[in-house]
Amino acid sequence: MSFNDQNLPFAENHLEPAISEKTVEFHFGKHQKGYADKLIALTNGTPFANMDLVSIIKETVDNPAQTAIFNNAAQLWNHILYWDSVHAYREENPIPAGAFADAVKATFGNEDNLKAELLDAAVNLFGSGWVWLAADNKTKELKIIKTQNAANPITMDMEPLLTIDVWEHAYYLDYQNRRPDYAQTLIDKLANWHFAASNFTAA
Repeated sequence: MSFNDQNLPFAENHLEPAISEKTVEFHFGKHQKGYADKLIALTNGTPFANMDLVSIIKETVDNPAQTAIFNNAAQLWNHILYWDSVHAYREENPIPAGAFADAVKATFGNEDNLKAELLDAAVNLFGSGWVWLAADNKTKELKIIKTQNAANPITMDMEPLLTIDVWEHAYYLDYQNRRPDYAQTLIDKLANWHFAASNFTAA
């Protein structure tokens, strides 16, 4: 398998004006490609070379001897989900009606509360990492998860529905140190709630 066989689901200028073409160019073309290149080098000639990313993540998590493989596989997978978690800027960006919206209401009370909790998680995650909206695989309950570095909900028996990348390379060219502004804009204008709803249904 070539872990470099990923493509953006849209053009590099698709997220403007919220996220610039330059940021997407660096984020996807430099950072994500770097994880892919490193993973290829680390897994070449090993059984991992023929495994999918989710399998690699599950096989290597919490194994000190395979930390580098886990980090690069997880970061690559996280980025793939991130690009699907956003869409073109929309002034009005409501959660679509249906089972996912019902689950949001059951867990958070309403859509505004969900968005507020996502923002709080993104702003207050210390250091670099990710904020996830996930569904518990057993109960289907929605949860907001904060993970540092490359960690993700795959190893927690949860189904990731949508993610926010809060590593600085996701926003620094556009927002400098204003992580709250980046997170607020993503949640309000870019979040792909249809993608999250589809993932919830599939889970």
